[in-house]
Amino acid sequence: MDKHFITFIIVLLLFGCKSDKIHDLAIKNVKVLNVLTGEIQSNKTILIDNGKINQIINADQSFKAKENIEGRNSLVTPSFIDTHIHPTDILGDYDNAPKSLQTDSLGIYQKRISDDYLPFG
Repeated sequence: MDKHFITFIIVLLLFGCKSDKIHDLAIKNVKVLNVLTGEIQSNKTILIDNGKINQIINADQSFKAKENIEGRNSLVTPSFIDTHIHPTDILGDYDNAPKSLQTDSLGIYQKRISDDYLPFG
């Protein structure tokens, strides 16, 4: 009987002392660029602790964080989070570049600039 009691106490301690990690920051629902493969992984959550990425998990996985940022499907790349550009960065001509870009063409321009600039870091 003592053997069963000791086993019960050990199991109780193992499960009773389990602590759920509370991350400093979570950036939820983002696309993450893998710069080694060029693959864009969708529906991810980035967990950050002490200013560094601790883990990248699927957006549907549970976690706890002190602060949460809703990524709204933004593209996250090393050192950038949805960087801002000017039409002249893509079109190269200040005089003829439009003042704004049409929403339906943004995907084309995003691909063009990522193809042109990301291979160089």
